[in-house]
Amino acid sequence: MSHLKILAVDDNQQNLNLLNAALSKQFSVTLSDGTESLELLCNEHKPDLILLDIMLGDKSGYDLCRQLRQSDVSDDIVIIFVSALSSLEDKLIAYGAGGDDYICKPIDIKVLEQKLLSLEKRIDQHHMLEEQCEIASDAAFTSMTYSNELGQLMSFFSQTLSISDVQSLYKATEMIMRSFGVVCLVEYKLENETCRFPEKTISSLEMEIFEMSSRAKRAVSFGSNLLLHSKYCTLLIKKIPIGDEEKSGRLTEHFSMLLEIMDSRLLFINSEMQRDKERSRAIAELSCKLEQGFEKIKSSISIQEHESQRILSQLEMSLNLKLVSIGLAEEEETEIIGVLQDTKEQFEEMMNKSINLDNDIRDIINLLNNVN
Repeated sequence: MSHLKILAVDDNQQNLNLLNAALSKQFSVTLSDGTESLELLCNEHKPDLILLDIMLGDKSGYDLCRQLRQSDVSDDIVIIFVSALSSLEDKLIAYGAGGDDYICKPIDIKVLEQKLLSLEKRIDQHHMLEEQCEIASDAAFTSMTYSNELGQLMSFFSQTLSISDVQSLYKATEMIMRSFGVVCLVEYKLENETCRFPEKTISSLEMEIFEMSSRAKRAVSFGSNLLLHSKYCTLLIKKIPIGDEEKSGRLTEHFSMLLEIMDSRLLFINSEMQRDKERSRAIAELSCKLEQGFEKIKSSISIQEHESQRILSQLEMSLNLKLVSIGLAEEEETEIIGVLQDTKEQFEEMMNKSINLDNDIRDIINLLNNVN
């Protein structure tokens, strides 16, 4: 049996019985009709996940979720709303209330089981990452402890000046967001690619929010969340301190400035990517043209070599015939043949140099291809 603990809250006993029958063999399931305090149930049963109905008689699942998120109960509990309501507005309200995911009725049990198993793995990974991050963060944030918020923004700006890839930009963004006490999901829009971070941990509901961001205002607040978007970047910031209006307003201004800094850096990264593509294309074209030009030169040299070889051979044959008919002395014939032999050796040496030239040309083409 899985060690995942589930608390199912629904005022319909038939729905509870259905969930219990489907999940209790694989998971530890606790049932509630919504009349008991959600906070007390969580403190007693320590669930990892709550399946929460939205319409609970005279209560609202949204309100119960908000109350739970504002209580001392761990924020690590995953809350999945279960409802027959399916509009994007309903889902945004659920997300703003503190929900992590949303399942529409009627429930597909197989899909739910797969989602729960996937969630269990994510929770395990999250706990492991939390331990690792706690060790690393203690050292990483010591230097920022005594810095004020504007100083942190200036530090972030200075740091991004040397960043040339989105992975490093996200790491720097994650660090400054943690220093402000919030969690941030990021979408970078490059020339031919969209990158979202942190990878593999963004829920389907968060994906929908990213996709609708281009149609929303530049800044949208819902619950303790803030959505900021620009031409090259979208920030989904969670855990904004909505109870402190002055601080939440100040942070919103800081995050807007942060978005502008990230936008300028992403513009640079986009430009560098375009330059790299143009340079690679130009080098490839140059290499192709040089190879074609060298091939023409080689062909011309080869034709000249064969023609020279033919002329030299013809000269040798003609000279041998003439020597027979001229009747020269043996020493004179030997001298003339020697001159001819020297000429042939010089010609062969020239042909060898042509072969070396061919190798040099091939080396140049290989070097160009390697640069590309």
